[in-house]
Amino acid sequence: MKGSNVRIAGCLAAVAVSLAPESAHAQSNAFLPSRGAVTVALSHTFEYYDEFWVGEMKVADPGVGRVETGSASVWLQAGLLDDLALVANFAYVDVRTNGAGGFQDQGLQDRTFLLRYRFANAARGNWRHTLVGAAGMRIPATGYDPNGPVALGDGTNDALARLVYQVQADRYGGTYLAVEAGVEARGGDAPNGNSLGAELGSTFSRLSLAANVASVWAADGSDIGEEGFTFPGLKEEFVRFGGTAYYRVSPEFGLALSGFTTVDGRNTGRSRGASTSLVVNL
Repeated sequence: MKGSNVRIAGCLAAVAVSLAPESAHAQSNAFLPSRGAVTVALSHTFEYYDEFWVGEMKVADPGVGRVETGSASVWLQAGLLDDLALVANFAYVDVRTNGAGGFQDQGLQDRTFLLRYRFANAARGNWRHTLVGAAGMRIPATGYDPNGPVALGDGTNDALARLVYQVQADRYGGTYLAVEAGVEARGGDAPNGNSLGAELGSTFSRLSLAANVASVWAADGSDIGEEGFTFPGLKEEFVRFGGTAYYRVSPEFGLALSGFTTVDGRNTGRSRGASTSLVVNL
């Protein structure tokens, strides 16, 4: 695939990650920047829900009402070596409800840092096979209160690990399919987590399109309403579908639009969201 297409496809990772404030749950692919290259995505995301799952039962509660979350995030990926990159993500989040409870919170959320390493990158016929692993951490940026119906996060220090396998065609706009598996060792009351997702993308001249699906589930935890439950300690699970369109204005700048919808879950909101992003290649 041409170098410009690699850069465009790599920018899809920036947009996908910046779409969700809790970035460790966002779908990734196996594109890494070249040594010394830096990509920065500045994004604004809006998401909402008016129904949520108590355990596995979907409900609406007038005390909660409609929950709206707006966030501004900065995502950065820097090529340290030919096969090694550093990823960092920061988000400011404002969440509020219109229900009788009047819940709201705002502030800096969690900081996420990952080192991504390309273990393999081999061509077989008209296909390229890539394997990328990642390890890092997620830590709260401020001392926010995590134990509420709406909160900036779980307030825990977490260790993260990811593995992405990707196959990419030499033709057809560099069409690729990436499959990612992840695990999280979480602190405090939060149960350890697992994730599995897939992303399918392709490039058409200046335009790149990608569709993804992600499933996240907890190793254990409690349901809302159980005796002694805490919000960080919930068994939170969800399945989401999403998509991204990225347009390369120039080699240095691009614009993107992303969206997602939650189709199934447990102890989480039936959320939908959209994000706009400015992507800068340095």
